[in-house]
Amino acid sequence: MQILIELLIACALVFAMALLWRESRRKFFSPIKLPRTIAVCTVVSASGSGEGLEQLVGSLLWLHTSAGIVPRIIIEDCGLDSDGTAIARLLERDNKAVVISRNIITDKTSLEV
Repeated sequence: MQILIELLIACALVFAMALLWRESRRKFFSPIKLPRTIAVCTVVSASGSGEGLEQLVGSLLWLHTSAGIVPRIIIEDCGLDSDGTAIARLLERDNKAVVISRNIITDKTSLEV
């Protein structure tokens, strides 16, 4: 009986430590919490097959929502082919915050890094 009680206490301690670790990571490694009234619009220029577009949009959505920001992501079609357009349309369909647009960016040279 004593072993069972010690085992339950050990399991409870492990669970508490895991919960504490998770909360501390969320507190120290997440962006600053902002008022829910703040909205941020991010424009992503995509071309070709849209390689990495899904991962980028997913990361932006996570960053916005974890910071408490109302997300708005505009995918600028800068020459997406059929595969890239299909990916962008799926992202738009699955996420209310994602919109596909054309010709928002007129000076594409200002975007070069």
